[in-house]
Amino acid sequence: MHLLAAETGAWQLAACLSGEELARAEAYAGAPARGFYVASVVFRRTVLGAVLHIPPAEVRFERLPGRTKPQLAASQNPENWRFSLSHSGELALLALGCGREVGVDLERMRAGVNWRGVAQTAFSPYERAALLAVGPPHRLDMFYRLWTAKEAYLKACGLGLSVPLEAVSVILAGAEIDVLQAVHGDLRQWRGQCVPLPPALIPAYRAAVVVQAAPRERLSLSVQHWNPLPSADI
Repeated sequence: MHLLAAETGAWQLAACLSGEELARAEAYAGAPARGFYVASVVFRRTVLGAVLHIPPAEVRFERLPGRTKPQLAASQNPENWRFSLSHSGELALLALGCGREVGVDLERMRAGVNWRGVAQTAFSPYERAALLAVGPPHRLDMFYRLWTAKEAYLKACGLGLSVPLEAVSVILAGAEIDVLQAVHGDLRQWRGQCVPLPPALIPAYRAAVVVQAAPRERLSLSVQHWNPLPSADI
């Protein structure tokens, strides 16, 4: 979802926000940041309301102890939908999975980022080697591909960036993502993909999604655009 384009339409739907979400929106100092936040919350509530077959305002969330990622209230979610939301720059991305954990990360690429410093402290030895194995013109791209894959996995675990990042390692094989070294104690199996973005966004953004899946399980990734207006189809 393009947050800048959605800002006006999202405010028209802001009545679906909870009191906590509205208070957080009002805490933003600037109108653009406030509008982006409201648009991302409306986006999440509207899509989740559609899959749960309830109005966006009635969607409820809960957070398990020790987890950074909220989940849908079990009483509303008989099909066990899982979700993950990420936003960066002017875009937001929501991943949905049924009956399995899912994590998504979206990053706006910045040419001036200190990728060497970040890789030294946050990447595993394997990831640093993979980064340096590509030619210098491609290292910024590889840095963001590795970072989004790694963060998508950590979001799927519900831990975010709260664990030692260098102890977690992901593998990239083209657009495919595998977890080489999982979080300590995580015995689940994971697979992922780099998210295909529209051509106009490829120069500026990278995104990845990771889901709980067996090694040979075939994954099907469907990417859809969301329109914030009340009449939009989900």
